[in-house]
Amino acid sequence: MELMKTMIQIKKSYNEYIMSKLHQIRVSLTQGQKEKLARAYRNKEGVSIRLKHNALSGNDVLMVPNNTVKRVAKNRNDGCRSTDNHLKEQY
Repeated sequence: MELMKTMIQIKKSYNEYIMSKLHQIRVSLTQGQKEKLARAYRNKEGVSIRLKHNALSGNDVLMVPNNTVKRVAKNRNDGCRSTDNHLKEQY
């Protein structure tokens, strides 16, 4: 019983550590992109999606590492409409 409690605490601490390394960004995702992300999550696979400049803000929330946050912020500020942005997620 005590071992089970310890294992649960370790898993909870690990999950909190991982979540502390991720940051929320708001983007606009198409239905196809949402399905692609859901499929990757279910299959525990990595995924890469492309976002047009006008999709770099919106109501959909993604948890991404800090380097992705910086890249998205830079592209938002650049105002370059011809550049596609790649987001890579690992589940």
